[in-house]
Amino acid sequence: MAMPRSITELYDPETGFLDSPHANGFTAQVKRQFCDLLAQSHGEHSITSLAEKMGVTHNTVLRHMAEDKAFAAEITAAKRWYAHRVEGVLQQCALDPKKTLDRIAYLRAYMPERYARTEMNHGTTDTN
Repeated sequence: MAMPRSITELYDPETGFLDSPHANGFTAQVKRQFCDLLAQSHGEHSITSLAEKMGVTHNTVLRHMAEDKAFAAEITAAKRWYAHRVEGVLQQCALDPKKTLDRIAYLRAYMPERYARTEMNHGTTDTN
């Protein structure tokens, strides 16, 4: 295999991911599979658990995310999609009178100026 002459030759045209000759098996095609499985897991897998399932280390995935901005963007998109699903469930739960913590979490997220936690001074006062 001839070594690429420029960084642009390292990108896989099908996936858009960096396909380094030193990827240690975590090629552009494996990255595509990783992103697809993460998005389809509906929150069942974290990056760490999916990496273990695919036989790579968490650090390998993090290193590739740092080196390959397209791959990192796909991971972020999959995580953001899941966060939107959680938000929808939170909104539904917040309307249930028995779900106090859900209401508090929702209000703190969307109205922090009014519901954010504030540190209170619980020190003793000097009455002298």
